[in-house]
Amino acid sequence: MTILLYDKLDLDEKASNKLKAWKAWHLIIYALAASFAIMNYVFLQNTMQLVDNNCVLAPRQLSFKMVDVPIENTLNQNGNYNAQDVKANSTDVTEKNIIDENINDTERNTQTHMMDDLEISTMESRLILDTSRTLFGQDCDLAEYAPVMSLIVAATWATLFTMCPGGGRPRSGLRQPWRILAPALIFAIVMVILTGISFTKTNNGLVDFCTAFQNVTNATTCSSVDPYLERSWQASWSFGARTAATRAASAGVWASWACAVALFLIRCLAAPDFEVRRTGAYLKDPQNVETDTIFAKNPPTAKKRFAN
Repeated sequence: MTILLYDKLDLDEKASNKLKAWKAWHLIIYALAASFAIMNYVFLQNTMQLVDNNCVLAPRQLSFKMVDVPIENTLNQNGNYNAQDVKANSTDVTEKNIIDENINDTERNTQTHMMDDLEISTMESRLILDTSRTLFGQDCDLAEYAPVMSLIVAATWATLFTMCPGGGRPRSGLRQPWRILAPALIFAIVMVILTGISFTKTNNGLVDFCTAFQNVTNATTCSSVDPYLERSWQASWSFGARTAATRAASAGVWASWACAVALFLIRCLAAPDFEVRRTGAYLKDPQNVETDTIFAKNPPTAKKRFAN
């Protein structure tokens, strides 16, 4: 007669060298989070350079001023002006003054006035943003420092997953590797919340800034803001392109941490770090032989203990 004392299932942790695929996925996501974080910070700084490094998110009140600028610079922005034509006209008038040396004083005065009118006509009054009097927003701290924090956290956890992808009992390498899945999941959830708030503030703040120009641009797009920013006239990268890149990079940081959370949840549900191990204990009569049997995926092994 055999009596079953207990029969249970245990989880036996696998060796770390069997988790290379999961380790690679974690490192790829952390690398993406760090890359997008760097781009987010750089693009935001480049955008703020066009407004004298002021906070470009959600301005409280815009102020404008009139400045005199050469028509050459003004119209070249729109592609409607050829600077060589004005130079040619100016050269023609000058040559006429030199060649025609025998004209009377009245004609010379007339030509002098024509030159003055030509020089005056090459200047134009233009409306631009007055960065010294504009009340800019004050919500750029989170948008600036969230990418920096994201970079630091991603680099830290990438290093930890490189050293100990699964954790568990002491094995080769580190003397006592710790279990890092649970704390890594908690950090990823925190970063999803933080970067989500940062993306919302960045996206909405840039939209509010561009919308504030609607009274003078009759548009709410950021590309229409360029003619009213003096620093963007000679810039090779327009304000609209910089804002689009900033928003895309901020969204990329958020998406990367969301993918990290999803990967951790999938890993917890799939449990690739463990294998099921079945353990049972039996009591046999009449010799009162107690047998502990361990069943695993490999052929079962038995360990016998004899009692009086």
